[in-house]
Amino acid sequence: MALSNSNGPSGNPSRKSSPFADRRVVVLLATIVVIAGYFSFQSWRTSSNREIARNKLLLVAASALREPSPDLDDLSELMAQLKRLPDSSVAADILAVRAGIELARGKPEKADDLFGSIASGPGALPSDQRLGSRILLAKHEGFGGDVVLANTMLQQAQSMARAAYADSGDAADLFRAWLASIRLWDPSASDLAKQLKAAHADSPENRMVELNADFQPMRDQSKIDDLMLDFVKPPAELGAMQTLILLEGGDIAGALKSAEDHANRSPGVQGVRLIAAFVLHGCALGSPEDSADRAGFLRRRNVHLDWLDQRAPVGQARQWDQMRKVR
Repeated sequence: MALSNSNGPSGNPSRKSSPFADRRVVVLLATIVVIAGYFSFQSWRTSSNREIARNKLLLVAASALREPSPDLDDLSELMAQLKRLPDSSVAADILAVRAGIELARGKPEKADDLFGSIASGPGALPSDQRLGSRILLAKHEGFGGDVVLANTMLQQAQSMARAAYADSGDAADLFRAWLASIRLWDPSASDLAKQLKAAHADSPENRMVELNADFQPMRDQSKIDDLMLDFVKPPAELGAMQTLILLEGGDIAGALKSAEDHANRSPGVQGVRLIAAFVLHGCALGSPEDSADRAGFLRRRNVHLDWLDQRAPVGQARQWDQMRKVR
């Protein structure tokens, strides 16, 4: 009989033992799996906690912005916390809240830097466009410079507000479209006013539009007072009407101070500029002819009239032309 060359047991070919047959290897692998699972769980729990904290912070900030008069110190603290979030400079939801805070703090330029490209982008949501229209109207209000740039702001604000209204049906959105239109001297303001009256007749926004169409200072003082309370942030035109009430009531000094304050705060609004010119014109008429005071009032009046001339559409009737005849 031939001798076998096998060193192992009969019928069992020679091969290496499986490492999993060694209990020590199995225990080691199980330990590694447990440790990996532990760290994965810790990572998930940390990530989940961060997401919860992030969402809670956004809710707190949004709630603060809904207050009629948000506390500026609280907003500053919220802004600092928002900036510390990892995606603070790229996430649209965080940028929207940060922009809202800047707007509430009276810094629409910073708000536009943060959110303008999102609000005007092709994928903008109606809520994005609503915020964008608010930002642009506030930015325009404080901008008395280049006509083309000013009109571009208003056209964008008008378009965004219309889109927001189509989604929301909210009178505030339609009112912002109307406000942008009258500041543009856009004839579509008349159609927007009719639409506002038809859909929101009892709203403060419609009452403001109707008052703008037929304003008589001494008759409408109570209406102005009511609207000042109804609007969280009254439009600049409403403040200009208050100034005219002071002028009509004979408070020249009060009207002059009010006109100057509003013109400094809202140099981009023609209603504010026009009322300021009226007040300065009245001050000139009340000063002796050929006096230095009269000359100063006329010079300041003409700055506003020149500004209005540069913006009024061709063929627009200029109710201020008669004032220029007084020298």
